[in-house]
Amino acid sequence: MPNEWPTVRIEDIAEKIAMGPFGSNIKVETFVETGVPVISGAHLRGVRLEDSDFNFVTDEHAERMKNSNVFRGDVIFTHAGNIGQVAYIPPNSQYERYVISQRQFYLRCDLSKAAPAFISYFFRSNEGQHKLLANASQTGVPSIARPSFLPTDGSAGLQAVDYCDGALIARATISVEVEASCNFTFSVKDGIDKDMVCIGGAEVRASDSIEVDVLITFLDPDSDNPKVDAVELVPAYRHIDFGSIEPDYGDEDPNDERY
Repeated sequence: MPNEWPTVRIEDIAEKIAMGPFGSNIKVETFVETGVPVISGAHLRGVRLEDSDFNFVTDEHAERMKNSNVFRGDVIFTHAGNIGQVAYIPPNSQYERYVISQRQFYLRCDLSKAAPAFISYFFRSNEGQHKLLANASQTGVPSIARPSFLPTDGSAGLQAVDYCDGALIARATISVEVEASCNFTFSVKDGIDKDMVCIGGAEVRASDSIEVDVLITFLDPDSDNPKVDAVELVPAYRHIDFGSIEPDYGDEDPNDERY
């Protein structure tokens, strides 16, 4: 980028930045044959939106998620999973209105300050990709998806994500105790028949304390006692260490052979 070009923050050229709906709002059973198309990461593989192979929701369902409705000129980003995906909805798009999925967020540009095509090209460039990935948190939510309605230094314990129709959606990081279990099966390759032969298995459990990000929806946030309407876990990959694992033979001596 030429040195003489001014550098600005995304919020300085944005009319709106908003997240996709809660995961429970878009499920397989909500899909219909025709209606309002749902944008997923599969549609963000080019500078422009890939305008085909959509799932659809009804107009009524899309209206209930109107804060996640996007239109021509909006720039769509993936905030969880394949971070770095970005595309804009061109003026000649197949549909006038879309709904973004729970893994996307969108930027609506102030057209007097920035062109959506330029924003899409920039964030697909090496420099733009670096900025997206550098600003990704542990759970993969880019910082440009967090407008500062609340303190950004963490002093409030919350960071605002969106405000619409009297409801405030805020992001918080909490510590939780988790217990995981997994069944393992062990096999060896028979030297004669070349078949895989099961030599046992084990069910292993492990506990850990991890930090997770949640989205909290508050109703009447301006009141002294705002009501928590919903809490949703932000999708992310987690790791847990099961330690050293070996087949569980119970009371049986694994060195004994049976014929």
